[in-house]
Amino acid sequence: MKVSYRQRFCKDGTHYNQGISMTQGELDKLKLAIQSEQTLNFPREKEYNSCGHARLFLTDLKREGDVVFMNITQCKFINLFCKLRLLPRNTYIIVC
Repeated sequence: MKVSYRQRFCKDGTHYNQGISMTQGELDKLKLAIQSEQTLNFPREKEYNSCGHARLFLTDLKREGDVVFMNITQCKFINLFCKLRLLPRNTYIIVC
């Protein structure tokens, strides 16, 4: 995975200034990890969520074409799941 700091905007106007590239297979594994976390009632919530609202913010990933836009909670979860050191900011994934 490669980190990029190129700015992007999603259709609703939200600004994203950190991105990573990922294959479709890696993205599918990430989606399964989020679904597992939701199904098991957020057992690792304290490791990636400081505001206490994981149930609101750890949702399915929003995709627009080849770009997936994430919120900060999803970014922190990906740090935990992929063992990355992304900054806690709005992040996007480029699907290669």
